[in-house]
Amino acid sequence: MNSFEVSGKFGYLLAVVGALFGFFVSIYWMWIGYRAMRAHERLADAVEAPASGMGRPL
Repeated sequence: MNSFEVSGKFGYLLAVVGALFGFFVSIYWMWIGYRAMRAHERLADAVEAPASGMGRPL
């Protein structure tokens, strides 16, 4: 099994950059999920509106 050690300033910088990258990727996918949820709600309201006479149009 191959592994490597990184120490010193480069190791610290790599760890910080990796953590920030992971954080921002997580936020990005949460934003995509939120937009998908909102789009689904709007579609569900649009489909429900003709049947019940209520709801908001697209």
